[in-house]
Amino acid sequence: MIESVEYGNSKIEFRIKRSSRKTLGISVLPCGSVEVTAPQNAPIEKIKELIVKRGSWLLEQQRLVGFNPVPQPTKTLVSGESFYFLGRHYRLKIFESNYDSVDILDDRLILNCTFPEDTQFKRSLLLKWYSKKAADILTERFRFHAQAFEQESVDVAIKKLSKRWGEFHPSKNVVVLNAELIVAPMECIDYVIIHELSHAVTLDHGPRFNALLTQRLPRWRDLKSELERHSNGFALFT
Repeated sequence: MIESVEYGNSKIEFRIKRSSRKTLGISVLPCGSVEVTAPQNAPIEKIKELIVKRGSWLLEQQRLVGFNPVPQPTKTLVSGESFYFLGRHYRLKIFESNYDSVDILDDRLILNCTFPEDTQFKRSLLLKWYSKKAADILTERFRFHAQAFEQESVDVAIKKLSKRWGEFHPSKNVVVLNAELIVAPMECIDYVIIHELSHAVTLDHGPRFNALLTQRLPRWRDLKSELERHSNGFALFT
């Protein structure tokens, strides 16, 4: 049977597994569901109190579970393979050339390459292009939102993160954005930026945080779900 508690603007659902243990234990399963291992005589009220007490941690763990990209076949970097950029789907088209460049033309990702048979060389060209686009676009969007919310003192860094879309470091007053966000729609990028800027105001995911995020971005839950659907665009970076 699934139980639930209200935590701020969120609802945390969980299952109870009774056992011979003497204390309560909480875990977030790989699928994102919450499981409580409880003594046979532990009252449901006490279990719910513990869920509320650990609410911020549970929601964060579920967010990290949602980050995991959908497994994709390894890219061989040949014409016809698909890639994402700012939420749109593009087909790779490779041309042998006396110069190296990457560009977008209509629904094609054009790669002009001096060594079209060298997979690693082609990968390095694409990664360099994606990284440059990520640095420029994510930084520009961050500056826009930092100014809009009067948080210009918060700095930004763009790099590849293994477990998060973004993170806020209070000791350095800096937001780090995952460069791989560049595959997602602009609205989803904005969601991550606003999410992390909101952490500069309140660090946990409690009621104050949810209220602030809702005030700044009413559709944030829809955008969070949309962002998770675009995780299959990460195949280039694996």
